Amino acid sequence: VSEQDAAMTPLADMIPAMTDADLVTLRANAARLVEHGASTQVIAASDIIPVIDAEVARRAALPKAAAPIPAPLVALAVLVCCV
Repeated sequence: VSEQDAAMTPLADMIPAMTDADLVTLRANAARLVEHGASTQVIAASDIIPVIDAEVARRAALPKAAAPIPAPLVALAVLVCCV
């Protein structure tokens, strides 16, 4: 996505591609703007918070992927297997 395209993409459309950390930061900033922003910022922040919350809930409902095996255990498994 080019910088120009990103500037023209509505924030709500970008949320699914954001990292969990980005969503936490965005949610905190939106909550701050609801409390202390100008009227247009309050409206925009109020509109985006439910979208952020829905994405966080969607991710929380996804099945958890199996944790990767730490590299030292993989090396040990190879040694045990092949000796």
